[in-house]
Amino acid sequence: MSNLPPKPKKPQLIPIPLILAVLFVVFLIVWGQLTSVPGQKLTILHTNDLQGQLIPITEEVNGKNVEVAGFARIASKVAEIREKDKNVLLLDAGDTIQGTLFTRIYGGEPFGQLMSKLGYDAVTIGEHDFDKGPEGLKDYIKSASYRFLVANIDISKSKILTDKDIKPYDVIDINGIKVGIFGLATPDANVFAKIGTDIVVTDPKEAARKAVDELQPKSDIIIALTHLGLKDDRLLATSVPGIDIIVGGGSKTKLSVPVITNNKAGNKTIIVQAKNQGRYLGKLDLAVKDKNVKVLDYELITIDTSITPDVEFSAIITHLNKQLEKDKEKPVGSTNVELDGLKSHLRTGETNLGNIFADAVKETFPESDIVFQNAGGIRADEIFPPGKISEATIWEWHPFENKIVLVTLKGKQIKEVLERGASNLPISKGSFLQVSGLNYTIDLTGTPQVLTEDNSAIKFEGDRVIDVTVNGKPLNYNKEYRVAINDFLANRGDGFVTFANGKDIVYTNLTLTDAVKEYIEKHSPLNAQKEGRIEVKGGLLK
Repeated sequence: MSNLPPKPKKPQLIPIPLILAVLFVVFLIVWGQLTSVPGQKLTILHTNDLQGQLIPITEEVNGKNVEVAGFARIASKVAEIREKDKNVLLLDAGDTIQGTLFTRIYGGEPFGQLMSKLGYDAVTIGEHDFDKGPEGLKDYIKSASYRFLVANIDISKSKILTDKDIKPYDVIDINGIKVGIFGLATPDANVFAKIGTDIVVTDPKEAARKAVDELQPKSDIIIALTHLGLKDDRLLATSVPGIDIIVGGGSKTKLSVPVITNNKAGNKTIIVQAKNQGRYLGKLDLAVKDKNVKVLDYELITIDTSITPDVEFSAIITHLNKQLEKDKEKPVGSTNVELDGLKSHLRTGETNLGNIFADAVKETFPESDIVFQNAGGIRADEIFPPGKISEATIWEWHPFENKIVLVTLKGKQIKEVLERGASNLPISKGSFLQVSGLNYTIDLTGTPQVLTEDNSAIKFEGDRVIDVTVNGKPLNYNKEYRVAINDFLANRGDGFVTFANGKDIVYTNLTLTDAVKEYIEKHSPLNAQKEGRIEVKGGLLK
């Protein structure tokens, strides 16, 4: 009998496939805990203030020219996100179809078709979407398949728009998530937009409260799609409980991170906005459960050359631009003489192109005694030779589409305005004034006007401007004059604080661009000359 210890039993090995299976199950459990969200995930993609910008633009960033934007790049990025995320909502916050020569010539229909092809779910309306009037907006709406939502616009008496065109709100079902969305337009649309007398924009807060009350019983999440600007979005969030998300536009604000606003009811509202012209695409990831909303992530995606443009959208846009190249050169009129658009001349003295701009407004509004046009609003910076004048030429001269404003000023205020325009000489500045209906002399040996540090008031009136006549008669300080300006000046642009103190201010629906175009059509061929309206003496201009 052996004294050796018993031979140990051979250990039984666990099969490798079983080990892998167990590890995989553990992995799934841990991964699920790490990646789970409290509810269903919803991704909101958003743009605002696209301003008719289909093609990329070049701008200076940190001293270098960088190419950004481009609708084909936006399309590519949206498609990429939809490949990864199941529940995606694509929204736009208005001012979609104004701002480029393309939309000036063709209106909003091509843009509506492209946005429909990309699959936008809903948009609201900015005041500039009315730039071609209710008729132009109607054409844009007819071209689009997405929802147009504005809760604070009364179109019940409109002869053109109906409740089939614009609704206050809607509920969109995204794979079981009930998303309530309502739109809000800026109240200033009554002032700045060509909306007509039978369309009224009402108070946004009252409209928002009504929309929220009606959406709450049938929505898991409520989104306000607004064109109010960030300041008013904050006020909306604090004063109207129940709004989970505000997708904003109007102020063209770049919000790299959302603004979180609390209201008195203890609710939080998340505000996002993505600058303008398609430079960025906002991407907000949310978790939605039992009417509770939680932010998972936010990214403001830069639309630049790192994104490969969508091939199909690129082909369509290239075709549209080829057509634009043909149509933009169609003659509007012609000139027999050179037209002086050099900045150094426009911003330091009278030029014949400056006279055309001012005379065009005076002829359009014959009730005006005087027209002021800031030289900075004429952007040509070259001498235009005799020959045809096209739509593209006029757009090159004035790419802003400023509206014309009428205001009544006393003679003393006219002097203040002229002093402001002369205050920067001999340095060339855009605040220099081209005029119609008025002649004046600037004596550079005089003291220039000075504003307060915050540019809100006149600190020293200045005494450079002399020998002012209005339609051949000396300026009467106590007499009232009807004055035509553009909305940039009316809103204190270039420090012209006096205009805000005028009487009987009327914002017309006519753009400066349209007035100039009609003037050129009527008076071609042009023979515009310098007429001695402005004399500068007593110093050297720079």
